[in-house]
Amino acid sequence: MPVRGGAKGVRGKGVAEARLISYYFCRILTQEKETAMRLPAFAAIFALGLTALPAHASEEVDHYDAKSSANLAEALATLSDYNARVAEVMARDSLGVQDMEEVHEYTYTMEQAVARIASDLEEIAVVLEEVHQSSEGDDPDALRAATGAYLDLSAPLTE
Repeated sequence: MPVRGGAKGVRGKGVAEARLISYYFCRILTQEKETAMRLPAFAAIFALGLTALPAHASEEVDHYDAKSSANLAEALATLSDYNARVAEVMARDSLGVQDMEEVHEYTYTMEQAVARIASDLEEIAVVLEEVHQSSEGDDPDALRAATGAYLDLSAPLTE
């Protein structure tokens, strides 16, 4: 099961701690004291750094596999299906960690579907502009071609 919280936050903590340890390590080694006094401090800082590493390594986030959509119609169907799944979870009387994790898993596929929809909507907008421009011209064949492409692309939105 993936760890909640996101990889960015976990890695950010590890980097901050590593920088702090490096800072103190450099200060100890560059101070004008006897080596005998520097070694115990160095050992303590090094041990502190090692004890922090396993906790961060185990907190790495595993991501769920997302279902991708081959086209706009599939993306819309996937989004509808996963919206219903999320609504079902949200209708439960209480939400536990498992319920929240279930929604978290669904969002990976939902994000893929929304990205596909957004991409296809951009393409539809471009083709619609071609219809608009063609309708202002004097070439019925260009208008028919642009309109046919637009209607084909936008059909899943109106079904």
